[in-house]
Amino acid sequence: MLDLGEELEDMDTERRRDYYETCQICNHGGIRYVHIMRHDSYQEDLRVGQQCAEKMENDYVNPKWRETKLRNRWKTFIKKDWHKNQNGNYVLKYKGWVIKIMSSQFTSGS
Repeated sequence: MLDLGEELEDMDTERRRDYYETCQICNHGGIRYVHIMRHDSYQEDLRVGQQCAEKMENDYVNPKWRETKLRNRWKTFIKKDWHKNQNGNYVLKYKGWVIKIMSSQFTSGS
């Protein structure tokens, strides 16, 4: 799966739609969360929306679960146990990485 809007959070909703895709099965447009479908009988991948992924897999649970998991990935990350250090920066240890959020040196007040 792909989240085509992940890097576009700064854009308004209408501008983001220009970057979304059209389902290759039903031609429904504006798909942000693209399911990549593969089959040994076909050379190319199909890029489809959730409902077509459900029909193609004949599975009406897992495609929705995968999409929900992808949608909630950022929310889960933000809810982790961040700590404020002595410099006022927020720090998180996550999967062997140390992530630090610092104020910008180029702008004041943020």
